[in-house]
Amino acid sequence: MGVYLNCFWQPDSGGMNKAERMGGPYHPYLPDTLADYELLLSPSCASAVADAQEALARLELSGSRIDTEPLARMMLRAEAVSSSRIEGLEMPAGRLLEYEELDRLGVDHRLDSTEAQILGNLHTLVDGLARAEVDTPLTVEEVCELNRVLLAGTRLADRGGVIRAEQNWIGGNRINPVGAAYVPPTSDAVPALMEDLVTFANCSELPPIATAAIAHAQLETIHRGRQRTCGQGACSPHPEKGRHDARHRAPDIAAVGHRSREIHRQPCRLPLRRR
Repeated sequence: MGVYLNCFWQPDSGGMNKAERMGGPYHPYLPDTLADYELLLSPSCASAVADAQEALARLELSGSRIDTEPLARMMLRAEAVSSSRIEGLEMPAGRLLEYEELDRLGVDHRLDSTEAQILGNLHTLVDGLARAEVDTPLTVEEVCELNRVLLAGTRLADRGGVIRAEQNWIGGNRINPVGAAYVPPTSDAVPALMEDLVTFANCSELPPIATAAIAHAQLETIHRGRQRTCGQGACSPHPEKGRHDARHRAPDIAAVGHRSREIHRQPCRLPLRRR
């Protein structure tokens, strides 16, 4: 399992209250690397993966008999809305479709910050699925590009696609990570963790669904940017790059868990065992 590091944040006189001005201990989480880690799924986890693979196989078979493109389009949008809801972002599905159509027609329209972020989630999913059809290895640059698309048009656009060079955290206060709910790895560890992540996604011998789940959890644990990763995590790293036409079969992953915001406040702890 990963480890919590013991670090100390120096006091900062620029804070607006005592909690922000004080220093103290904080504990970044350093996850295990994945590429050289021999993973065994627990019996219950292996059973769940097998059930999911069987369900996808049935969907694949039904898709060969009928045109599932309309269903896939709606599921893709449900995925974008659900991924956004995890982060507390709400937008009616009808408005999302309206803005999409305006974009397609080239009609100028204004978005508030929430709408821009949700549309960014959708564009990231569409781009990620398109990239999955190209039979080339996943790279850190490709993951960063998906993050750039995710944040385009939002107030964080200048940070999109950039590997962070400072500590970030979730919860606590805005000045320091003391008392934060979760502190991701220190910035100096992020480049190597991201390289390990894409190596795992490219070379894993686990079933594709398990590879996707583990890679998603690790991406959220690393939290490589200064900003959100949720919408990006829903589509990357994609474990089946180039294996099938993903445009017509897009399972709704995030909808089943959108009520739990704690998903992004806990490090990656998976039902795995060493070989």
